Amino acid sequence: MTTLGPRTHKYEINAMLRVCKESEDRIRTFFSESYGVKLNRLQSGLHLTVYHGRRPLPGLHEEARPLHIAANIDETRFMVLAPGGENPREEIDPRAHSVGIRLTRRNAAIPAIQELRERIYRLETRIDIGCRKPSTAWTNCFGSRNYQPHIQILRPWHKVDATLTELGLLFRTQIDRIEFDLFQVEERHRLDGKWISRSRIVPQRGSTPVISSEEAVRLRKLFYAPPYQRRR
Repeated sequence: MTTLGPRTHKYEINAMLRVCKESEDRIRTFFSESYGVKLNRLQSGLHLTVYHGRRPLPGLHEEARPLHIAANIDETRFMVLAPGGENPREEIDPRAHSVGIRLTRRNAAIPAIQELRERIYRLETRIDIGCRKPSTAWTNCFGSRNYQPHIQILRPWHKVDATLTELGLLFRTQIDRIEFDLFQVEERHRLDGKWISRSRIVPQRGSTPVISSEEAVRLRKLFYAPPYQRRR
């Protein structure tokens, strides 16, 4: 009797806010100088996920739009990126997990984040998400049920010995704000075990395709198939 493994989703769409270079540099400098964290334990390309989905949504396409959103640092808290990691727990060692910083609901950036998020989750239809509960301002249709706007900063085994409370107190004395300068929506398909971005097979005018023409033909069939054919 053949045992089937866990189902692996083959499509996802991510909407995110990119942390500006100046803010990212300040954060990386803080951890390297204050705690001696090596660069390979610091997450690069810092971003905050606004929306994550595993079904194509009508009217939602890839985009990259400059903007400016600033998060006040006094309404941020560090968290372990593990189930129940919002609060200290004896069975969770922060050093063995990724660590991020989340924005509280009182943060000044939340209204702008929720405006971007609402534009996307209101596109969800029963045809697209099936029997799942649709996303709301603070819940997700896919992935973790509760939506918590956060930025992953430290990779596992970062060797920061301070408690998250101590870390947060020092962080808030040296970093005054976190700024975002780009809103990006990216579509990806899993092909042969690898994630392929839509922009890689549909390059902008004047750019060079980064995969072979045969792969491009196969992927275009996935991206441009009717939603009911590419739902998974």
